[in-house]
Amino acid sequence: MFLESLQNLWKKDVVEARRAEPRKPSTYARLIQALPWQMKFDKSGVTFSALVPLFLGTLVGILAAIMGVGGGFIMVPVMVYMLRMPMHVVVGTSLFQILFTCINVTVMQAISNHTVDLVLALILLVGSTLGAQVGAKLSKRLKADQLKILLASIVLLVMVQILASLILPPTLLLGYKGGH
Repeated sequence: MFLESLQNLWKKDVVEARRAEPRKPSTYARLIQALPWQMKFDKSGVTFSALVPLFLGTLVGILAAIMGVGGGFIMVPVMVYMLRMPMHVVVGTSLFQILFTCINVTVMQAISNHTVDLVLALILLVGSTLGAQVGAKLSKRLKADQLKILLASIVLLVMVQILASLILPPTLLLGYKGGH
C-alpha cells in the first residue's frame, strides 16, 4: 500500500495512461461477479454480492473480539483493495462500521471477561474526540494516496514493534518495568 501510493503520487501520468487501457477482469473480480445477491453501492461506486462485505465484516469482527483490532487497521485495506472503494468513502464508512463493532465488542469484553478499564477508557475518549476533530480537518487537505501512505506507515510501525517484542528480550524494550 505504501509503495503503491508513493508511485501514484510520483507518476500520476503513467497511472492515468494505464487506466485508459482496457483490462481483462482478474480471477478475483470474476469470482465476486459470479456470487449471488449482487448489489450496487452508489456512494462507493462499486457493485458486488452482499455476501462479500458480510463475510469480510464477520472476519473483522472476529479479529476485533480476539485482538482488539479491526477498525482502520484491517477494515480500511479490506475496503480499498478487496472491495475497491474510493479512499474518501472508505474513511467515513470505516468509522461508521467501527462504531457498532466497538460497542458490541466492548460490551462483550466488559460482561464476559471484565477487561475494561473505564477510567482509562474515558480519558482516552476525550483525547480521541479532540484528535478526531483535528483529523477530520486534516483529511480534507490530504489526497487519497497521502492517506494510504499514512495508514501504511502506521501499520508498518506497529508491525516493527510487534516483531521487536517477539525477537528482543524484554529488558531491551521500552516501557519494561521488571519485577514480578
